[in-house]
Amino acid sequence: MKKSEWYADRILWKANQHRLFEKRCYSFDKLNAQQLSVLTPIHHTGRRLLVFYESAGLWTMLTSNEAISFFGGKLHVVPLDNIKKNIQLVRPSEVSSGQDAKQTACFIHIKNINDDIWAPEGEELFALMNILRMFPLNVPSSGRAKGVNPRYVNKKS
Repeated sequence: MKKSEWYADRILWKANQHRLFEKRCYSFDKLNAQQLSVLTPIHHTGRRLLVFYESAGLWTMLTSNEAISFFGGKLHVVPLDNIKKNIQLVRPSEVSSGQDAKQTACFIHIKNINDDIWAPEGEELFALMNILRMFPLNVPSSGRAKGVNPRYVNKKS
């Protein structure tokens, strides 16, 4: 299995675990015409998978290779392999308690590349954090079936 296919499979699996498509997250192929007019011209690598969309000026798209976020008039591109599981919640400056931050935060900071990714506050933000924390992933060898532990393959009885 190719790396980008494995990444797409794991992202969609995790998105379904978090029921993201029942919330404020869209599959790229289910976007409306206005959303497509904004996102289709965006340069990307990999298969376009998930989109968190607030407006033409505030959105995040996850592909099988990168997270692309637009906010503050600037495009932020983070290759998934550069995340290295090193992310944190960005606490809004006007919020003092950790509990309030969990309810109002809408940015994830990628520490090792010093960049941020936007997502809607609440469950969607934490689901995206869980997805991003997976990266980089170990890719199974090409002969291995999905979900099969290699220790139990081709063993003599």
